[in-house]
Amino acid sequence: MKKLAISMVTLSSIFLLTACGGNKETKDGTVASNGLQVKVVDGEYVQPYDMKTSSSKNGFLALQLKLKNTGDKSLTYSESDITLNSEDEDLEPEHAYDSTNKFKTIGYEKLSKGRSKTEYVVFEVDKSEKGYKLTIDPNTSEKADPIELKVNAKKYKDNTENIRDLVDSYVKQTFLPGAENADKKLSKDFTLANKIEEDQKKYMDEFKKDIKDSCRYYQPSDADLEKIAKGYVDANSKRAKMEYTVKSYLPTSATITVKPSVINFDDMDLEGLANDYVEKHGNSSADYETKYKEAEKYILENLGSRYDSAAINTPKYMSGDGYDINISKDVDSGKWTVDSSDADLNYSYKDLVKAFTGGIKY
Repeated sequence: MKKLAISMVTLSSIFLLTACGGNKETKDGTVASNGLQVKVVDGEYVQPYDMKTSSSKNGFLALQLKLKNTGDKSLTYSESDITLNSEDEDLEPEHAYDSTNKFKTIGYEKLSKGRSKTEYVVFEVDKSEKGYKLTIDPNTSEKADPIELKVNAKKYKDNTENIRDLVDSYVKQTFLPGAENADKKLSKDFTLANKIEEDQKKYMDEFKKDIKDSCRYYQPSDADLEKIAKGYVDANSKRAKMEYTVKSYLPTSATITVKPSVINFDDMDLEGLANDYVEKHGNSSADYETKYKEAEKYILENLGSRYDSAAINTPKYMSGDGYDINISKDVDSGKWTVDSSDADLNYSYKDLVKAFTGGIKY
């Protein structure tokens, strides 16, 4: 009887440890403890807005966690219950701001019985560290072991170059269709949803309107406007230079600053064209209005002769470091869309369009 009692105590202890612990990682990377099941679904390096790492070897790692309540009652947890641990330090989550509200990070959460949530948590990590341990220790009424998952920071991708290449592809296809690498092959995970032909047409319509508005005496035909605009775009495609800065990058959205150096009409020798006209037609007996009209027509028709000699500069009225392009990802299709809308808050894109007209209206 004594041996039987000892055996029963031993078995009870084993059952109790199994029930309370349950902190063993399965083949698919899931760990569970006391009714909470956690899995690292995905992860990548991000660049939150207005945040810098404390060291050049570090990066901001966004881990996508799926948390499921497998217990029989509701439970609560928050980002303060989560840490990333190494041999040297315990890291707390960083606060990554997202103006689109599409990047869902863990805050104070309540999870009902049988329900699950998939959200992100961001840490500043050493990108070469393979031995991190993600610890989740939620507030529960019952004592339970914290959940621990292995995290290899070295295996996650930094996609900032891919998003920069995607925006470069959009800019070149829309504004510089003849540029080198305009159709550069991109990562399969980074494709555009924009209808480039529509955005390109909108740009060309704006450009032709500005050309027309810049004329005081001569009124060019639609065919003239098309020819002038196309001639400039062809020349600019060969000579323009682009610089890109990743202002922010998250798995669902990004803001890229574009700094273009283009052919500006202010930098062309238009006075030389006017003098050419005077030399050829200065003795005409036509009235002044006709002369001005013909001179303006002559200058427009011969703009192409000045493109190659004009300096390449940033636009005269460009403010700051360039123009912000906002781009967001559709979670269903996986494609990215550059915001080319006419929304009031999208003024930076509108200014970018103007930059590729060479400032002809001003």
